[in-house]
Amino acid sequence: NIDYLIKQLTQQPDLSNCQYVFDAIKELNPKTLPVPLLGFAGSPFTVACYLIQGGSDKVFSSVRELIDTDKQKLHIILDNLTHATILYLEKQIEEGVAGIQLFDTWASLLSLEEYEDISFPYIKKITHAISKHNIPVTLYLKNTARYIHLIKTLPLQVISIDFTYDIALARTTIGKNIALQGNLNPELLLTNKDTITTEVNNILTKTKHDPGFIFNLGHGILPPTPLDHVQLVVDLVKNA
Repeated sequence: NIDYLIKQLTQQPDLSNCQYVFDAIKELNPKTLPVPLLGFAGSPFTVACYLIQGGSDKVFSSVRELIDTDKQKLHIILDNLTHATILYLEKQIEEGVAGIQLFDTWASLLSLEEYEDISFPYIKKITHAISKHNIPVTLYLKNTARYIHLIKTLPLQVISIDFTYDIALARTTIGKNIALQGNLNPELLLTNKDTITTEVNNILTKTKHDPGFIFNLGHGILPPTPLDHVQLVVDLVKNA
């Protein structure tokens, strides 16, 4: 029920519900780790998709219906989620994370015009709020190429691109002042080692002289991925 969801979201966020996240950060003791510990949050629109639909989905038909019939209610949901997300991320920063990653996976459901109206303003609000803490902020969007000219205007240190976007073209579009992360297709990890080696080396060749490149997958890792295939990717990148 959308009205019930709005009623719940308009209450002051109770961060104690996420205390286990903050405890985990504290227990890891970021200052003693050999690598940076990154904080994480889903974007308001992506989180809204799960809340409105009641779980994960391929098309999020309930979200599409709300966009088409009552966008005002959607904006109320997004505004309240934005407020909660800023508080959540600031608490992670307080506990010692070295950077923040925002994931706007389901931006891919939106046209460019819809994204500019429905998701982008809230991402902008979050990134500007977090920027005062002087830690790197990374944004991932599925179908990155569609929205790249908008998101490169944000106060980001890293743009994480999906696997459909040619990495050399992405660098040309983004320019040299923002780091680039990506973008191996996670489905390739289900194939064979020769294919994986070829595709990893293809990305490494294109980014060989790019000091602002971070190797990563172009979407989430798939549950049946063999661990030895993951290890192969790690070894290839480290030995490049």
